[in-house]
This record gives sequence, C-alpha cells and structure tokens, in this order.
Amino acid sequence: YNISNHLRIVELLLKNGANINLQDEDGWNALFHASIDFGMYETTNEELVELLLKYNADPFIRSSDGSTVLDLSVCVDCRKLISKNIFDKFI
Repeated sequence: YNISNHLRIVELLLKNGANINLQDEDGWNALFHASIDFGMYETTNEELVELLLKYNADPFIRSSDGSTVLDLSVCVDCRKLISKNIFDKFI
C-alpha cells in the first residue's frame, strides 16, 4: 500500500476536473470517507483530508441522513482529523 501514489492519483483527478463534492448513494462525498479514521491509516487520512480541502471539498454537504462531516466528530472517533483539517480552516 503506497499512499503517495494514491494521493497523486486523487490530485491528478482533481486537477483535471473531477467533482470533489460528488455524493454516493448515502450522500457522502470524498471528505466524509476520508474523515473516517478506522485506526489503519491515520496519517494517510489526514493527508487525504488536507488534499481534499485544498481543492475546496465542502465540509457542510449533508448526507442522506442529514449529517455533515462536522457531525462525525461526535459519532466517530475522528476528532483529531476534523479539528485539524476542517474546524481550523472553516470555523
């Protein structure tokens, strides 16, 4: 698993017009998925969140259940990710 290759691919897609705020069937955009820390790739997740925010991922998009990525800091143990990468930049 080589995160630098994945980050380069994501950045290449974003530079070429990929819709950073495209939502899946649950209403989650890439930032939702990147902000979940399953304890496997914490540094990786932080780097990806930073990259997505750099390209203006919207942390205020609501999922199909009405939650935002900011809400995840309450229901998922990813407060460090959220506070470092989202609260500091948008609040």
